[in-house]
Amino acid sequence: MDPDSIDDLLLPHSQISRIFKDAMPGTTLNVSREARIALNQATITFINYIAALAHEITTKAKKQTISANDLLSAIQAAEMHDLLPALREALERTG
Repeated sequence: MDPDSIDDLLLPHSQISRIFKDAMPGTTLNVSREARIALNQATITFINYIAALAHEITTKAKKQTISANDLLSAIQAAEMHDLLPALREALERTG
């Protein structure tokens, strides 16, 4: 990925503000502009990392399409096991 292109991928500021509010229900804390920018860039970095791992998993399996299971495997390969139950539950609700 082009180092300058991360700014093209950033989520809308309203989405980042909502993520902060949802993560801290009942709090009266304000979130600085710098914190919103940092979370936004961390989010894009995380997505790129998991997508790259999923691509590798899919390619090794000689498949043409990255599936939800490939993404779950990527998260497991990244040793982010705590995320898996919530993600599996979300997939069950949508699938």
